[in-house]
Amino acid sequence: AALALAVAVWQLGFRIRQLEYGAAYLLALAAIGLLFRRRGRIGAGAFLECLAQFLLVGILLGLLALVIAGTGLPYRDEELALLDRLLVPDWLAASRWLVELPLAGKAMNYAYASIGVQPFVLLAALVFTGRIRRLRVFLLAWTATLACVIAIFPFVPAVGAYLHYGIAQAEIPQVLVNVGWRHVDLLEPIRAGVLRDVHFYSFAGIVTFPSFHAAAAVLLAWGFWGVPYLRWPALALNLLMIVSSMPIGAHYVVDLAAGMALAWAALRASQNYAARCGAFADPDRETGPWLRAALPFLFRTRPERAPVPVG
Repeated sequence: AALALAVAVWQLGFRIRQLEYGAAYLLALAAIGLLFRRRGRIGAGAFLECLAQFLLVGILLGLLALVIAGTGLPYRDEELALLDRLLVPDWLAASRWLVELPLAGKAMNYAYASIGVQPFVLLAALVFTGRIRRLRVFLLAWTATLACVIAIFPFVPAVGAYLHYGIAQAEIPQVLVNVGWRHVDLLEPIRAGVLRDVHFYSFAGIVTFPSFHAAAAVLLAWGFWGVPYLRWPALALNLLMIVSSMPIGAHYVVDLAAGMALAWAALRASQNYAARCGAFADPDRETGPWLRAALPFLFRTRPERAPVPVG
């Protein structure tokens, strides 16, 4: 990803600002994680290493998506909308009906935005419950899925259903997340060659096909399924996130189908790889013991002071 980003930046004349700060932060996380691991603190080490990997993948591939958007290939909304009509005859009517549902309509906004929180909760939950192997499979599948989404994106760029059908945000006040309209504020200047300075935190969800929200929902639901107390709430939340990607994220239904198919394929490949490869050597641990070992200052008892000899 870093090599592809470097080549794309060089060929298209982009400048990435303040990347060194993000790199230093991630290197520090990875180094501390390695230190924990070398000292036998498997849970704490795995959490910090996986957190660093997760953030690094998001930054590199997010920047790569911004940069390769500058290739400026024609929008494919007409083709996507045509395929969509084979699945949903009237996309606008279906979207309006979904957001106007009494309780679910408002909940969809929060479900759609939960993609920014769920992965971190999952990382912590899997580590705390000792499911290190499941965490590594999830991270590999997440990385592979995001890489495939970014690789497909420049060949099928799109503005999304709301802009394609000419629907203003004011016409659908139930949609509180404006990503279905806001992303072109970044996408259009990049495609026009006007914007060439980007920051490592300037992501705006510019990818329409395939839908990474739908893909992420499949991966997150699988990850949370390994945590007994969270599996059913997480499944309900991620099913709602898939549904919300249509009226909230302005995704075509074909975007959702492609995203879910990619996630399923990446997850199966990651599971097969884990079954054959010795790189996933960390065993699943029982809940709690690693925490006691990793954070001794929370559990250490103060030693009794020896009596001072007299004379």
